[in-house]
This record gives sequence, structure tokens and C-alpha cells, in this order.
Amino acid sequence: AYAIAIENLELTRAHLEFVGITRPSSLDLWTALVSGLASQQVANDPGGDRWLRLVEPAVDMFLSTEGDAL
Repeated sequence: AYAIAIENLELTRAHLEFVGITRPSSLDLWTALVSGLASQQVANDPGGDRWLRLVEPAVDMFLSTEGDAL
């Protein structure tokens, strides 16, 4: 399971670098954002879409904020 997690992290890093986001802290922020939304969904609305609906606006907000910080 750890090897899969590392592979996923490296793939995410590559995707972020592709769009110009290269700071290590940005990868940390991205993983916190995604895991936080997933945790909220599972814990608070497992059969619904309350937190899932926030994924797209959260991604947009992250990309615009991180793009400004480059």
C-alpha cells in the first residue's frame, strides 16, 4: 500500500508541475485539500454528494491561488 501511495504522490506532483505548480508546499496543500474533502464526504455524507460538489470549486480555487503565488 505504501508503494502505491508514493506512486500516486509522484503522479500528482508531475500533474501539478505540468500546470506550473512546483513548490513542495503546494503539493502538501493539494493533498490536504483532497484528503480533507474525501474525509468529510465519507464521515458526514457517505451516501450523498455534499462534499463531492465542492471538488470542482476547490480545484479552481487552488489553481488560481497557487498560480498567483508562483
